[in-house]
Amino acid sequence: MNKKLITLGLGAMLLLASQSVQAQLAIAGAFNGWNNTGVPSPGTDPANPTITTNIMTGGTAGNLNPFKFIRDSGNWSATFPANDCKINYGPGGSNTVYFYTNTFSDGWLPSSKRVGFEDPGNMAFEILGDFNGWASSAGNQLGLKPGSIGLYTNIYIIPTAGGHSFKFRTQGTWNNFQCGADFSDGAGNAGFVTTTANQPILFQLDLPNGRWQAGGPPVFCDVQFSVDMTVVQATDTGFDPTSVTVNGSMNGWGGAACTNNPAAANTNVYTSPKINILAGTGIQYQFRYVSGGNTVYDALNGVGGQNRNYSVPPVASTNLPAVYFNDALPLDILNMDTTVNFSVDMTNAVGNDAHTFDPVNDLLFINGDFSGWVAWTPIALTTAGLTCANTPPGSSIYTYSKTFTQGSPRAVTYKYAINGVDDEAGAYINHFRYIRSTNGVYNLPLDVFASMVVEAKVGGLAIGKPVGGNIPVTWSGYPSVRLQSATSLAGPWTDVPNTDTQNSASLSAGSGAKYFRLKKP
Repeated sequence: MNKKLITLGLGAMLLLASQSVQAQLAIAGAFNGWNNTGVPSPGTDPANPTITTNIMTGGTAGNLNPFKFIRDSGNWSATFPANDCKINYGPGGSNTVYFYTNTFSDGWLPSSKRVGFEDPGNMAFEILGDFNGWASSAGNQLGLKPGSIGLYTNIYIIPTAGGHSFKFRTQGTWNNFQCGADFSDGAGNAGFVTTTANQPILFQLDLPNGRWQAGGPPVFCDVQFSVDMTVVQATDTGFDPTSVTVNGSMNGWGGAACTNNPAAANTNVYTSPKINILAGTGIQYQFRYVSGGNTVYDALNGVGGQNRNYSVPPVASTNLPAVYFNDALPLDILNMDTTVNFSVDMTNAVGNDAHTFDPVNDLLFINGDFSGWVAWTPIALTTAGLTCANTPPGSSIYTYSKTFTQGSPRAVTYKYAINGVDDEAGAYINHFRYIRSTNGVYNLPLDVFASMVVEAKVGGLAIGKPVGGNIPVTWSGYPSVRLQSATSLAGPWTDVPNTDTQNSASLSAGSGAKYFRLKKP
């Protein structure tokens, strides 16, 4: 590769890339005496063989060096950008900038040529102007757009209407990088015009594509959120209907009040006002309400710590479909009083505090959402003690029974405690199971101390070996969940009779292939 090098102090350099079909492109700046005619012979970029390159050096290390691209060599009327950029080449080349071109369809440029530069030092940038007193602040830093390479953006609310001046720069200093200075502007600034007060302006500094601009008003979407509180209304006697809110990254996790419509077919649907959110934003959110003075937090699939996610579309307005609080459907509450039997194997059980369970001298308790997560003390847990079933004789199986009233959630979160201490697992790590019975009695599967189980609501489908011409099929039963069968994966699928709420079936093997699946509501 034939390169022409001109010495630049302290090892910094400019890298000009050009495909042979773009021989008219030039670059001019302080580093080459504003020569707008010389286009170096192309070479090959070792990091990207599809781009041809050439190295140019010049300018003064330690100073801000302005430059422009020239689309047609020798023609100053075809310069890009209209506003020049300046870069400081510091010791050791820490601020080395790479310039290149490539064929590129560009909505900002009336050209198919891609011209630009990139910052290998990953510096932080900000926007300064008359609208913020030309001073750094937390609100004027440019953020790297997710998924992009070198596209920095910020939406700034301009308080007054009229003409404004601005520049981009390295955060906190003018001494490393700045752009937005115009040769024809004596003030050395770029500008834009707002038509109204408090107008949002989208600032973009696109390093790889060598673009910067203020304008192109950002697209905002009015988003309305809705939550169905049917299960909460039926199960939580402390529910305050005036306290429902939606909280999320779109409002700084502050609450936007949600209200119901007393004249609606479903008065348990609570809806937020329209919330104005930048299109393309990925947000996280959750619903909340107050019960007995305490805040209750919505959780995706009922599992704590999982927020809801949404990507805001580029439309003027949208109404999100209502979701159930905690994703709990009406069938997720008990249809009758149900006695639930808990059991846990304490064989060789050791708490996370290194205490080994002693069946002679230690006591075992259970705590959970059904008891309001009372204090972790033997006194507070007096009524929640487990006894050794001694079945089979000599075993270390401990049991506890509790009656859940009609309307209670089928989802049960709980934890065992040696001598009342929260020592089965770390904080907020609990057992999570479902009460699957509809006949008033349910035996939860056997737990093993310190082996924390999180059950899936629907699943566990298993097919055993044929026995006496029949196929044993088992699954995790749940209301309105049915077993279906087919002779082909393409269907048609038909319900297996009498399997709703059940967890097993013995079916005739017959001849040919047979497939099974679970159908949930």
